[in-house]
Formats: sequence, structure tokens, C-alpha cells
Amino acid sequence: MTLNCRWDCKKKKIKWYRILLINELHCLRALDYS
Repeated sequence: MTLNCRWDCKKKKIKWYRILLINELHCLRALDYS
């Protein structure tokens, strides 16, 4: 059970990092185009 919770936490963190990375990429692209 604890392992499952930890894995869920990791997955959520990975998802969050991906969102942050995508946002950063969009910002960089916006800077490139401006």
C-alpha cells in the first residue's frame, strides 16, 4: 500500500515536471518569435 502511494506520488511529480517543461518550451518559443 505504501509503495503504491509512493508510486502515485512519483507519477504526479513526473506529470508536474512535464507540465513545467512544456510551459518553459512555450515561453522560449514565444521569446524566439518576438
